[in-house]
Amino acid sequence: MSYAAGIAVVAVASAAVGVDIEPTARTDSARASGIDLRTWVRTEALLKATGHGLEVDPSLVEITDSDSGPRLTRWDGPGRRPVVRLADLAIADGYLAAIASLGRRPLCAEVREASEGPPAAATM
Repeated sequence: MSYAAGIAVVAVASAAVGVDIEPTARTDSARASGIDLRTWVRTEALLKATGHGLEVDPSLVEITDSDSGPRLTRWDGPGRRPVVRLADLAIADGYLAAIASLGRRPLCAEVREASEGPPAAATM
């Protein structure tokens, strides 16, 4: 799960998964690490998927763009280099978001909007 400025992103999967979202107007975290914002959300999603979160310095990870999408190109974090699938998420104007899933299975992400308030009561 990740949240920023009134928007929350929740990922549900059968494999280890991580997500991150950041408003484009606020880049404090990315600036502090010297990473551009798009790379930052991808990196944080990856570190959440591995279970490390920001306990691992993001500078130990390198994610680059390729014709087929973002990919992990360097892992100097703890343990073995993870096998990971990464994708950007189209959430809302003014936000960047990414998802990372561990393993070799193709990553298929579906974005759904949830309305405010409790769910409607079901009748049987």
